[in-house]
Amino acid sequence: MHHHHIMAASDEGFISTPPHRLSDTRIMTWLVLAAILVGSINRIVAGMDAPIWFDETFSAVIASQAKFGDLVRWCLNELGGPVYYMLLWAWEKLAGDSGLALRLPSLGASLAAPVLILFAGHPDWRTRLCWSGVCAVWIPGFAIATEARSYALLFLLATAQSIAFLRLLSAPSLRRAGIWVAVTDAIILTHYFGLFISAIQGMIFLIARRRSVTATWPALLGFAPVIVWMLFHMSFLARLSGAGVAWQSVVPPRALWFVPELLFGSLAVGYILCAGMAVGAIVACGSRLLGASAPPLSSEALVAISGWLALAVLLGLAMVRPSFTPRYATMVMPAILFGVALWMRGLDRWTPYGAPIILAMMIAIAFGPLRDRLYVPELDHRYGFNLMQPSAWLAKESPSHLMFLWDNPTGTASDPARLAEVAGYFFQREGRPVEVEIAQLPAAADPNPYLIEHAARQDAALIWIYDRNVSSTRGRTYPADLRSFARAGLVCRDFGRLPTTIIACYRKRAPARR
Repeated sequence: MHHHHIMAASDEGFISTPPHRLSDTRIMTWLVLAAILVGSINRIVAGMDAPIWFDETFSAVIASQAKFGDLVRWCLNELGGPVYYMLLWAWEKLAGDSGLALRLPSLGASLAAPVLILFAGHPDWRTRLCWSGVCAVWIPGFAIATEARSYALLFLLATAQSIAFLRLLSAPSLRRAGIWVAVTDAIILTHYFGLFISAIQGMIFLIARRRSVTATWPALLGFAPVIVWMLFHMSFLARLSGAGVAWQSVVPPRALWFVPELLFGSLAVGYILCAGMAVGAIVACGSRLLGASAPPLSSEALVAISGWLALAVLLGLAMVRPSFTPRYATMVMPAILFGVALWMRGLDRWTPYGAPIILAMMIAIAFGPLRDRLYVPELDHRYGFNLMQPSAWLAKESPSHLMFLWDNPTGTASDPARLAEVAGYFFQREGRPVEVEIAQLPAAADPNPYLIEHAARQDAALIWIYDRNVSSTRGRTYPADLRSFARAGLVCRDFGRLPTTIIACYRKRAPARR
């Protein structure tokens, strides 16, 4: 079968790989089908019925905008680009605003990525099998599959970008450059951190395929949508990237030991894969250095390198200024996982069963998250950080006024009118709208007396959210004093889970006079 053999380096820039018996590939094919099945079940049960958590509420509010102009204005006041929100907005008009409806687009994107690789990822069938299999059981991909957020779409787009980049490097043409630019536009306009891997891939192309630059440069005109949108969005981004607004912490050098676990969602998988790839890279570099004339790096190697370089830039930046959270690695993972697939193919030189053993290990470990989701779903962080549960509890008291404090540097910098939409979203969705007031108090002030004073109305309620791990949070210095709230006649409950605190209170109604 012609697709069982990879093209030689001289044909399309692909590395030559060892032959393998059909029976070995048949084992791998069945394992990949098992990986897709286990991965798909993990994705489907990964919190599909969990409460809509705090970040997802922003997506829900944006999707619920009645007019397209309001949607655009919301997108211009969000940190990310507009692609995901516009797709979700259009979907919500068809499917409604239930939690299931809002999460289905992410689930669809997450399920599609391994299938896209299986059918279009690479000319060689066994390489496609390896790449598709490891993507299917990539553990961090399970949780993002059922979040009404942009990360599952980002992973799918980054997968398409890696495929387009591989094809562009293999046989440069204006058409292939145009496809890569179009996918890159979509990534950047979904999440601006997509700029890192996109810029690195662009530089790799300029260096490694410099003879093709003159034939492909008109494709750069395709970046016009990104430039135009960012011109309008830049003022908001500049304000929100100012000093004191970031909620993340600077990454200390000692945290780099946890990168393998961060990337693969499992300590065992992370260290086995990273150590194996490191040894493989050292052997490959050594053989190149010892060789009389080192051939140019293959197209595949360059795709994998682009992922690792982008990750290095992300982590390097995070060690200098607070800018990183693990989900920001989503857009570099398809290229890194492609590197895993190349390493697995390289094991064929020693044994045809190396790749199946690695994939079988990853499938076995993927049963761990599945067990947790089925038997202890409350472990999902969404149960401890949402507005849905406190809003439902408060709505039973039919308050007409809600005081809201998102005690966070980003909350302080947010537009109060838009934050009020988020705070009142679940009341509005349940047909019990409230008038929302955003707490405005000095940066170092104790929120306790302020909130008690402003919740003095008979029909008032309040919600106060803070994360004790985030610096510049008032709740770290002045934790919620529930006894003071109770003395003031407020009934309170903490819906959070450490380090997050979510205090919801309502005022006891005065007994009716006879």
